[in-house]
Amino acid sequence: MDAQAIKILGFAFAASLVHTLIPSHWLSFALVGKANGWRLRRILAVTAAAGCLHILSTVILGVAVMLIGKQLAESEAFDKISALFLLAIGFIYVLLHLAKREGEHDHDHGQELPGKPAITALFLMLTFSPCEAVIPMFFAAATGGVGLLILMTAVLLVTTVGAMLILTTIAYKGMENIKFHFIEHNERFIIGVILCMMGAALLIV
Repeated sequence: MDAQAIKILGFAFAASLVHTLIPSHWLSFALVGKANGWRLRRILAVTAAAGCLHILSTVILGVAVMLIGKQLAESEAFDKISALFLLAIGFIYVLLHLAKREGEHDHDHGQELPGKPAITALFLMLTFSPCEAVIPMFFAAATGGVGLLILMTAVLLVTTVGAMLILTTIAYKGMENIKFHFIEHNERFIIGVILCMMGAALLIV
C-alpha cells in the first residue's frame, strides 16, 4: 500500500468519525428506543442496520458522482429530507404525549410510535443523509483501483457503525440513570421536542 492510499484511508476514517458525531446519527436512536421501551440490544441492532444503509447511500452517491458529476454531491436535498424525517418523528411523539394527557393515566405506556414505522423513519433519515465529506475521496480512491475503493468502503463502514453503536449506548445508558419525576411523566414530549430541534437545526445549518 503506497503513501497516497494511506492518506486516502486516513482521511476517510477521520471524516466518517467526525460526521458520526452529529447527534442525528446516534442520539435519535437512543431517544426513539427509550420512548418505545426497546431493549438496548434492539436499539443497537436498528442502529447498526441504519449505519450500514447510511454507508451504502454514501458509496452509491460517491460512485454516482464519479459517473455523473459533482453537482449531485452538492445537492442540499439529502440534508432537507433527513431533517424532515427527524421533524416528523418528533412531531408524532409530541402528539402521542398530548393524546396520553387527554385520555390516559400518566403512567400508562400504551401509546407509542409503532416499531416498524419508527424503524423505517430512522432508516430513511440516515439513508438520505450520506457522508458528503468523503464523496470527493471517491475520485482519489478510483485512481487506486477497485481494491482501494473496497478498502475505503470497509473503513467507512467499520468507523461509522462502530462509533454509532458506542455513542448510542452511552446516550441510552445515560438516560437510564436519569430518574426525574418530570422527565418520567413527560418523556415523549421531551423526546419529541429534542428530535424536532435536531431536525430544525439540520434545516437551518
